[in-house]
This record gives sequence, structure tokens and C-alpha cells, in this order.
Amino acid sequence: MDKRYATVYMRESKEIKKVSITSLKKPGITDPVTEKWQSLLDISAELANVPSALIMKLNENNIEVFTKNQGNANPYHQNEKAELLHGLYCETVIGKQERLLVSDAREDTIWSADNPDIGLNMVSYLGFPINWPDGEVFGTVCLLDNKENTFNSTYEKMLLTIKEHIETDLHALILKQELEENKEQLLKSNRTKTQFLSLISHDIRGSVGTAQEFLKLIVRDFASYSSDELHTMLTTLSRSISATYKTLQNLLAWTKRDLLKPDPGKSGCDLKEILDNALEYAEQGILLKDHKIIKTYVDGDAIVLADKDMMEAVFRNLLTNAINYTPPGGEIRIDILDLNGKSAVEISDTGKGMDREELKTLFMHINNTPNTGNEESKGAGIGLIMVKEFLDKNNANIHYFSEPGKGTRVRIIFNQ
Repeated sequence: MDKRYATVYMRESKEIKKVSITSLKKPGITDPVTEKWQSLLDISAELANVPSALIMKLNENNIEVFTKNQGNANPYHQNEKAELLHGLYCETVIGKQERLLVSDAREDTIWSADNPDIGLNMVSYLGFPINWPDGEVFGTVCLLDNKENTFNSTYEKMLLTIKEHIETDLHALILKQELEENKEQLLKSNRTKTQFLSLISHDIRGSVGTAQEFLKLIVRDFASYSSDELHTMLTTLSRSISATYKTLQNLLAWTKRDLLKPDPGKSGCDLKEILDNALEYAEQGILLKDHKIIKTYVDGDAIVLADKDMMEAVFRNLLTNAINYTPPGGEIRIDILDLNGKSAVEISDTGKGMDREELKTLFMHINNTPNTGNEESKGAGIGLIMVKEFLDKNNANIHYFSEPGKGTRVRIIFNQ
């Protein structure tokens, strides 16, 4: 909980009041601001000819001297704390949220009894509340004197002006904090944008490159194909290009809608549909390399709570990598599993595999491209980084199992 509260006793009305105080999310008071407040207190104490000018900060169980004017006559010490519920001058100011003037506590029946400030010979008081812009209490600003003092209107106006300066500084600190947070969010969004555009580039470049190789194959061996074979191959190519175009449209729409809001929009996602879409997207690459695809899906629904766009991107990337790293004639398995009540997806290939060192650095920016692929695989590293980020955002884990010469198995577990 960010919210914090303190309880004060208002001596004049004999009321106890709970007030909201500086929350944990509020910025700290910087040294330049503290020094400025110190100067204001020095000037105000000198002009009013009083021994003590204070800025008090309200805490949950006490009120403390946040800063004070310099001078030997001031009986209060920096960071000195006083327990609440004693009916201190500042408690009434905070509880009533208005100016308090006590010209001589010794002669006032309300303020003369059990008043710890009288023990310090601080018998007159003028104070105003200090609040954050959202109304949370910071504390008070006050003048105290060791003799009767009615604090004329000039001094009241001076102290009120200091109060307004302090509250303006508190507002400025809030604005500075918000600007820094917005700056960090903008930097995060820019990083996401760069990575995301790299992922789009990887997806589209791989598909277009495969289509180009497929067309080269048709052109090269055109005379050897029958009309039925050509029709089948061109139909497959057309279907694959249509899937690529659809993917590009979806990616661009997603970019426009969510790029600056990289948090997932979760809903019920059908893993079977998502994997079948990924297979359709990769169809021409599968045919070009004559891969055998083996699908094993659990019976019934395979629904997970996730961002569908992110999951589409994840499985396109993983399937594309499996195709790129598996030699012609190899085998790729796609399984949807139930692991102790959790949905899981496994994609296995019969490619070259990876050693332990490659597995350790698989998701690192410094070495994010495995060494087991080919020229079509360039750019896969940034895709894997985004894959992990997307899965993290959707409460899913990714695990890689691989050995050199024995292929690779990727397991995605949805923790829900």
C-alpha cells in the first residue's frame, strides 16, 4: 500500500482526526530545495525577530523538524521528533487545515496545560499547513517566539507566501518525477519499437526469401513439371504469399494500435488455431525443404489466456527457426500437451542442434544469433529475444533442449 496516515489531536476542539500523509510514491525533497527552504526560514525569522522558524514534516507516528532557521536561540534541533496526540500547535494546524495563531500560550487556558513547547519557552505560535498537490499532508511552516507575540498582518502575509512557495516546490518535484517516469516509458517504448520492427523484418524477409527460392525452383525446372504439378505448386505459393500478406497487415495494424502500449491484451486464445496459422504461414518453406511435419494435438480445446497477436508472432518465429535450422528432408514435430493441468506446446526438429554454450547465450543481446542456421536465419536472434519478452508478458515460460547433431526441442508452458 502506498497510502500512509497519521492521527492528530486538535486541542481547541478536542477532536482526533486521521489524515493522509506523504505517500511512499512521492518524490524525496532534493538538496537544492531543502537549501532554498532553509534560506526562507532564515530570512523570515530575522524579519519577524523570533528565535524559531520551522518546517515540520508529519510522519505516521510523529512530527519532525524537517528544516529550521540557523541560530543559537532556536531550541529545536534538525530531525528532532515529537510524538503525536499531545495536542501540539502543528497538530491543530494540520487537523483544521487552516492558520493558527497563539499569541501567548501561558495566558490561554486551552494551550497552557501539558504543552511541551512551553517547556522550551516557545509560548507564541503562527503556523500554516503544507500539503502536496493531491491533498496529502506534508506538514507545517511556523514561527515561534519566547514572548507574547500577536504576529501582525505583515508577518502573516510573509509566512503565507513562504507556505505557497513550499507547496509550489512540492508541485515542481511531482512534475519532475512524472517527466522522468514518462522519459523512461518513452525509452522503453522506443526499445520495444526497435525490437518489434526487427521481428517484423525477420518474419517478412524470411517468408519473401522463401517465396523467391520457390519461384527460382519452378523457373529452373519448369520444363520438367506437368501442368498439374505446376498448378499445385503455384497454388501453394499463392496461398503462402496470401498468408504472408495477411501477416504483414496484422503486424502493421498491431504496431499502430499497441506499439506504444506494449502490455498484452489478454483473451482466450486457441493454441490449435494459432499453430495452424503458423504452419500456413511457413508452408512454402516446408515444401521447399521437403520437411515432414508431425502434429499431435490434445483432444478437445487448447485455450490459454494470452495476447493473440503476441502468440502468433511467437510461434511464427519458433516454427520459422525450426525450418531454417533443419536440413532438407528433416522432420519437425508440433505437439500440444497437458502438463499437470497446464497447457504446453513443443516444437522439435532434427537439425544440427546446439551445445551448452550456445544454449546459455540464446536470449542474450550480446550473442543472439545461434551458429547452427544458414543465411536465411540471420535476424532470428532478435526474434528470440522478443519471443521471450512476449512469453514473459503472458505468464509463460520457454525452455530449450538441444544437443549437437540431435536437433532441438522448444517447450512453451503457460502458467495458468
